[in-house]
Amino acid sequence: KNDIETVNFTNNYEYVSYTAELTFRILHAIFQDFSPTKGGILQTIFNKNKALNAKKQLIKTDDSILKIAMDNGFFDARGLINAFKKEFATTPLQYRKSMT
Repeated sequence: KNDIETVNFTNNYEYVSYTAELTFRILHAIFQDFSPTKGGILQTIFNKNKALNAKKQLIKTDDSILKIAMDNGFFDARGLINAFKKEFATTPLQYRKSMT
């Protein structure tokens, strides 16, 4: 009976260990995809939304590019410029000039 219990325990332990490792790998992959520092999908969605809001602010106000960047959650003007170029293939300043 002890040998059977030992085998069952060993099999259960290996199964739990394998399941835990697999779960960890899956969660790690998901978090990598959603990681804001890794350029994952969540960061892409945030940047698109922030760039779209900045685009509206460019049309409605005469605020500086830096102020618009800060108002929309970018750390500096460069962050806004990069996101804006990626989304709209132009810089915020070029876009503003084209709208006047």
